[in-house]
Amino acid sequence: MNIVGLGTAGCRLAKKFQKYDQYRVFFIDNPGSEWGSTTIHIPEQKTHEDYEKNTKILKIKKISADPTVVVLSGAGKISGASLKLLELLRTKKLAVMYIKPNEQDMSKLARRRHKITFGILQEYARS
Repeated sequence: MNIVGLGTAGCRLAKKFQKYDQYRVFFIDNPGSEWGSTTIHIPEQKTHEDYEKNTKILKIKKISADPTVVVLSGAGKISGASLKLLELLRTKKLAVMYIKPNEQDMSKLARRRHKITFGILQEYARS
C-alpha cells in the first residue's frame, strides 16, 4: 500500500507509516522540507489558488498500482495542490485521510483554506 503525505501535516503523519514494511511512503512538500528519499518537491506558491493552477507533480508516476492513501490537512496553502494530486492518482484504488485542523488556533485565511479544501474533497468523494 502507498501512503502519500501532502504538506507538512500530511508528511508528518505519513512518516509514522515508514516503520512498517507493508507501506511505501511518499512525501510531497515545498523545497527545503526533507522527509526522506521519496520526497517530491513542488515549488512554493504565494496562494492556495496558485498551487491549484501551477502545480505539476510529475514524479508521482513512481507510485505503483497498489491502493493509495493520500494524507493532508486543508489549512496550508499547499493543500491547493490536492486536486491535481488526486487527478494524477485517479487510476489507483484511492482513499483520503484528512487531518482536520483545530479551527480555534487558525487565522481567518487558514480557516477559509480548510473549508474550501474540505468541501472540495467531500464533493470529490461523492462523485
